[in-house]
Amino acid sequence: MRQRVGFARALVVEPDVPMMDEPFSALDVLAAENLRGELLVTHNIEEAVLMADRIVVLGARPYGTIREAFEVGLDRQLRYRRQAFARAVRASRCV
Repeated sequence: MRQRVGFARALVVEPDVPMMDEPFSALDVLAAENLRGELLVTHNIEEAVLMADRIVVLGARPYGTIREAFEVGLDRQLRYRRQAFARAVRASRCV
């Protein structure tokens, strides 16, 4: 419940870009699945490719610098089943 309250607090101020570090790690599977449709900030490349239409890779120095941005380009329903999913994951690891 604390994690859900944290989401509510972060979203109630209507930020332009919500940024959270591994926001779904402490949630149960169903709650995490519901919230993934709303926002996603992750270190997990597979999760990013699965859930996002567009991925933005941020640099460490200076903080928040955009290093790369690209479209995933895969149908959401078929991402797990296609070899393109694995290729997109490998490509994003090279950034």
